[in-house]
Amino acid sequence: MSEACACFVKTPGLSPVKTRLAAGVGAAAAAEFYRLSVRAVEAVLGRVEVTPYWAVAEASGLGRWPGFPVVGQGEGALAARLDRVYAGLIDKHEIVYLIGADCPQLSPAAFAAARAALKRGAAFALGPARDGGFYLLAGARAIPRELWLATPMSAPDTAERLAAGLAGVGEVAILAPLSDVDVAEDFAAAAAELRALPSPLAAQVELLQWLDAAGGEARG
Repeated sequence: MSEACACFVKTPGLSPVKTRLAAGVGAAAAAEFYRLSVRAVEAVLGRVEVTPYWAVAEASGLGRWPGFPVVGQGEGALAARLDRVYAGLIDKHEIVYLIGADCPQLSPAAFAAARAALKRGAAFALGPARDGGFYLLAGARAIPRELWLATPMSAPDTAERLAAGLAGVGEVAILAPLSDVDVAEDFAAAAAELRALPSPLAAQVELLQWLDAAGGEARG
């Protein structure tokens, strides 16, 4: 079965990264978290049987992301960009996963759970983030553009409303929640979830060590 995963990224130096996080920990620390988080997610994708893509925010950044094939997010609000990338990939692959780069505790097991749900007959699998967003969407059907555009992004009920909209297209399986990192207060939850992984990858361990050190510096 042909499967693809698009990881949505911004290119440091071309776009500000993790601006809400930077407001709490400083721009340098936010940029370092982002670098390590991207590496951790990249390592996870290397362990999953999918065709991975970087979905890059900036047209001028398309040549700066080695390792995976690259697709452009295009212009517009996040909902329009999610629609554009998903629609382009579902035409080529039987299953498409969308993820971000700020949930480094994502594991191959999450992909396996989503895949199992789709094989059981669900049309979609949605991984809700604890802040109300989502860390993973897996789909085996096209998603109407108007559904994307009707879903408010970065809201406390984004995942809930997206799931409700998708239910009109087909069955939606809900995965176990995870924490993504948007603000400094999310560091502790991400570290706890990384620590709970049964077999963390080296890049995840590196990030966990950085988070532990960052937490110690904050306490000091």
